[in-house]
Amino acid sequence: AERCPAVTVVIGDETFETLGRRLADSAVDLGLTYDLGLPGHFKRILLHELRPHALLPAGHVLADKHAVSLAELAQHPLITTDQPHSWQHMLDLFLSRGLSPIARA
Repeated sequence: AERCPAVTVVIGDETFETLGRRLADSAVDLGLTYDLGLPGHFKRILLHELRPHALLPAGHVLADKHAVSLAELAQHPLITTDQPHSWQHMLDLFLSRGLSPIARA
């Protein structure tokens, strides 16, 4: 705020679809998100390349491993966020390696 007093930052929480609409309507000036589900006409600037992370409860058979493969994860129920593009992205990661995750609602 001291370095850029004319800039106002408002943090919000949007779905991929809503963020795309709000950007297109000029209701927001900037969105920080994964490159999922947004129309191709938006300018994209890669901030950092991230690999997916598996979150496992303590005591899970894979929890103590430093790294796990998608093949190992495919043997266990998969829970993802309720955003369709996020779910499709995760599913595509498995399918690209010939794997089918065990989906769990």
